[in-house]
Amino acid sequence: MELTFFTPSRMQVLKEISKQPASASAIAKATNVSLPYVLNQIKLLEAKEIIKQTTSTEQKVGKPAKKYEIAKPIIQLIHITNTTCKQTNLATSTPLTQLYLQVLTTIPNHHDILSTYFWTKKDLLEKLEGFALLKTTEKTIELIAITTPEQLEFYRKEISSFHQNSQEVNCWVHTSNEIKEGKERNDQYYVDLLKSYTILFQKERVFEELER
Repeated sequence: MELTFFTPSRMQVLKEISKQPASASAIAKATNVSLPYVLNQIKLLEAKEIIKQTTSTEQKVGKPAKKYEIAKPIIQLIHITNTTCKQTNLATSTPLTQLYLQVLTTIPNHHDILSTYFWTKKDLLEKLEGFALLKTTEKTIELIAITTPEQLEFYRKEISSFHQNSQEVNCWVHTSNEIKEGKERNDQYYVDLLKSYTILFQKERVFEELER
């Protein structure tokens, strides 16, 4: 779905519906737009499965009022750099989208480099066992990724280091067993590795297991 589909008038309709289920006449009144025009916009939004009809149970006399509500959450992103120009539609329920939103929320001051890193590595990141933030500075972001023994060397090659302008992402890639064994032999690197971290994504509570 092209971003040009979301015209200002359609966004007005969606804004009203996002507050609560609303009828076409209520939307027309709230947006100061003619009812026929609102009905036309509703028809187009329904066709794209962005909104759907819902029947009000509040009206006790006559035909139940036809109202509209958001059919499904939508996130649309445009990623433009010197080497990339792409538009992506996201379903908010997927682990990948949740990971991306968590990354941006947890690390708010590095959006540019994180967005580039994330979308160039996304097919790899979503297959990790776990992914966490270790620390940030003005120019550096340190992450840790947990993967399987079979994928370890490949992931170390592909996601360990990323540079953009004067900033860089460093991602330490390990297996769960590496970290567990390192802590058992009191290796200071592994002991310090997970002293402080913020989970961005994990499968089967992998980080909780590492703390036991």
